[in-house]
Amino acid sequence: LDLDSGISKFRNLRVLLTGFPERLLMVKGKNRTKKNSDVDLKAVRCAVGELKGKRRQSQCDISVLLAHEPQFIEEYSVADYDYIFSGHAHGGQIRVPFLGGLFSPGQGILPKYTSGVHKAGYGYMIVSRGLGNSSFPIRIFNRPEIILAEIQV
Repeated sequence: LDLDSGISKFRNLRVLLTGFPERLLMVKGKNRTKKNSDVDLKAVRCAVGELKGKRRQSQCDISVLLAHEPQFIEEYSVADYDYIFSGHAHGGQIRVPFLGGLFSPGQGILPKYTSGVHKAGYGYMIVSRGLGNSSFPIRIFNRPEIILAEIQV
């Protein structure tokens, strides 16, 4: 078994790691109250268009986008990244077994994107429940988590 040959084939692996600043989501002049009405979707779509351009120009082997709020998965997926890592939903704060989270900032009651892996265009969005709390300082049936993602090439 030659371990060196297996390692060397990954030494030139090109990874594009891009962050999507949450400030791009905010309507100018508003103090973000975590309502979707406070989100400037035009600005989000414009920024995602720029990300798509970066993705195409990078000629990378793997692309990763860090985007705080998972409810904009449709907008993010247009950028054609392989993986999108997100959080913000805090696992829905209170989880009901077999049903999921009850509330999430920006997604409201019975949110769809509170944890797990979701298809996003041709890639995937991984949503972490995170470690902290939201405006509601209690977690029920909602263990904090740190995600370890092992990407296979």
